[in-house]
Order: sequence, then C-alpha cells, then structure tokens
Amino acid sequence: MSNPLRSQKRIGWLFAEFAVIVLGVLTALAADEWRQAREYPESEIGYVERLRTNLEADTAAYRHAISVNAQYRRVLQTFLDILDRRIPFPDDHMDVPAALNGGLNARFDGPRRDTYDELINQGDLGRIRSSSVREAVAGYYGSIDAYEAVQVAEWQGQALRVETLLIERLPPDTYRWVQGTASPTGIALRDAVDFALSPQQVRALLARIDADNELRNMLFRHGQILLRMEGTHQEWMDDAGELLFTLDGELNRLRP
Repeated sequence: MSNPLRSQKRIGWLFAEFAVIVLGVLTALAADEWRQAREYPESEIGYVERLRTNLEADTAAYRHAISVNAQYRRVLQTFLDILDRRIPFPDDHMDVPAALNGGLNARFDGPRRDTYDELINQGDLGRIRSSSVREAVAGYYGSIDAYEAVQVAEWQGQALRVETLLIERLPPDTYRWVQGTASPTGIALRDAVDFALSPQQVRALLARIDADNELRNMLFRHGQILLRMEGTHQEWMDDAGELLFTLDGELNRLRP
C-alpha cells in the first residue's frame, strides 16, 4: 500500500475515533441534562416551599412582636404619665416601680433564615430560576440585614444606657425595688418580692427620676424606640406578605 493511501486511512481512523469521543461526550451531557431536568424542578419547588414556610413563621413572629412591644410601650407611658402627674398616683403603689422595669423591656424578632442561608452558603440561589423571584427573596432578607446591622445595635445600646443610668443613679435598695417588682405587664410580682415598700418610698423614687433630666430623656427615648420597633415589625410583616404572594404564584407555575 502506498504512503498516500496509508496516510488517508490513518486520518480516517483518527476522525472516526474523534467522532466516537465527541458522540460519547454529547451523550453523557444529554443524559446529565435529562437527569437534571427531572431533579432540578423538584429541588426548586422544595426550596420555594421551605422559604414559604419560613415566611409564614416570620409573619406570626412579627405580629407577636408588635403586640408585645405595644404592651411594653403602654406600661412605660403609664410610668411617665405618673411621673409628669398627667395621671394620679395609683392606689397600688407597688405597680409604679414594676411599670418602670416592665417598660424597659423590648422584643425584637428577625426572620427565620435557615433556608435562605442554606441557599446562599451552598451557592444554590440559582436553583430558583426566576430572576424576579430571586431578586424578591434577596431583597427581603437583604433589607432586614442592613437594618439589623445598624438600627438594632442602636436599640440595644439605648436600653443598656438606660439600665446603666438606673444602676448608677438610684440607690442600691431603690434599684432592688425596681428589679424585685419586675413584670412585663407593669403589675408587681408580689410573690417574687421579699421586702416591704411604702408609698413614701415609691414617691421618693419618682422624685429622684423627676430630678434627673438625662434619665427622664432616656426613658422618653426608649418609649419612642418601642414605637419604632412596632412600625418596623409591621413593615417587615407587610414585606413578608408580599413575598408570600410572589412565592405562591411561583409554586403555581412550577407545579404540574
């Protein structure tokens, strides 16, 4: 056999081998795409359903936080009204220090993040193929992240400053009265109080705080923060409701 014929035959075999390799790769890719076409939508639906469950829990938590913070704010306002003589000194004098301590409570409830964090940490947010849904999910959690990083730290710092001022500026026994009667409702927990407290001592507590402008202003600001917390949780509850609507629409589209 001549050299030209031998060369042509070798080239033909090389092309044949190349074609077999390419066909094998394409077949493997097609099989992988077919497998993903079956599994991918199921994974996507699962993630969307889990996000939806998280949002339902968020909504319930925000609603509870709104109610609880409103209660704390009313209790603190009652104390401030007594302090400013807008309402009379109560018949049950023990409720005055209890209202002071109860009003210094605050409740913050952020979102459940387990599903979203899993999507982010594993780089799986792309499993949700709709770009508009991905943007809505990222926007919901991202806006809360930004708020928590700044605003919640301010709230916590403010509460700590009020507590510190009370400890520093009230006599130890007076502060012990406040702590001993602590109740979120502002009603004295008498079973937890192992000491007597006279109406005159409670009036002295009011007089001390009334004469301390910085402490009075701190208490007033704490009441404003409680009001802002109510509003923030309401905004987040509204955002969660909008995202729930979006996810419901996506689930209806994905399900056969």
